[in-house]
This record gives sequence, C-alpha cells and structure tokens, in this order.
Amino acid sequence: MATNGGGDDICIDLDPDEGGKVGQIITFWHDWEQREVIADSLEEWVMATISHTDH
Repeated sequence: MATNGGGDDICIDLDPDEGGKVGQIITFWHDWEQREVIADSLEEWVMATISHTDH
C-alpha cells in the first residue's frame, strides 16, 4: 500500500488478530514486530492523510 523502500510499510490488514477488523490499516516496520492500527479502513486513512496534508 505505502512503503519507504527500506522495508517499512503501511498495509491493509486482511487477517487481523482477534479484536481487529478486516481492512484495517496497520504499520509494518522491518525491525519492529509491534503492529499499530492507524485507521479502521482505507477510506478513513485516505481522508486523514488528505486532511493532514491540506494545511
């Protein structure tokens, strides 16, 4: 979905852990096992990104 080319990605989670939501957006850092949910959906993430860069 989004990458920095160094193994760090922002991904659509199609197989979430218990309590997660299919389609949630998570971070995936190459050197850190913790995954953080940053949005509940692609639409939510895109809208947040647009409003963050619209300043």
